[in-house]
Amino acid sequence: MFFFGKEEWVFRIPSLLFGLGSIWAIAKLAQLTFRKNSILISAFLMAVSPFLVDQSTQARGYTALIFFSILSCYYFLKIIGECKKDKPIKYIIVSVLGIYTHLYMSMVILSQIIIILLGVFVIREKEKPLLSLMFIRETKFRK
Repeated sequence: MFFFGKEEWVFRIPSLLFGLGSIWAIAKLAQLTFRKNSILISAFLMAVSPFLVDQSTQARGYTALIFFSILSCYYFLKIIGECKKDKPIKYIIVSVLGIYTHLYMSMVILSQIIIILLGVFVIREKEKPLLSLMFIRETKFRK
C-alpha cells in the first residue's frame, strides 16, 4: 500500500497472480499424472473455470488456496514417486504457506496423510508399502 496507494487494483493483483499460477500448477500436476494432450485440456479447463475467473477478480484468498492445494498434491505425488531430498522440503513449505493462507488447506493435507496410511497399513506390498501407491501415477490414463 505504501508504494501503490489504496487503489482497488492493488488488492486484487495477488488473487489474479495466484489464479494464473494455478493454471500453471494444474498443468504441472497433469504432466506428472496424465498424457500430453491432457495437460492442455486441464490447463484450458482451469483457465475458463467460472469459479477461478470469478475469484481471480476479487480480493480474497481462495485462489491462493487453489494454488497451494495443487502444488501440495504435485509435491506429494513427487515424494511418492521419487525419493529426493528436496521434494519433502518443498512439500512442507507449500503446505505451510497453504495453511497460512486458508485453514481448509489442512483438509488437503489430512487427505494426503490418509493416503499414506492406506498405503502403509492397508495396501501392503512385500517390503515396499509406499510403492503400492504408485497406482496413482500408473493409471490407464498415463499411456
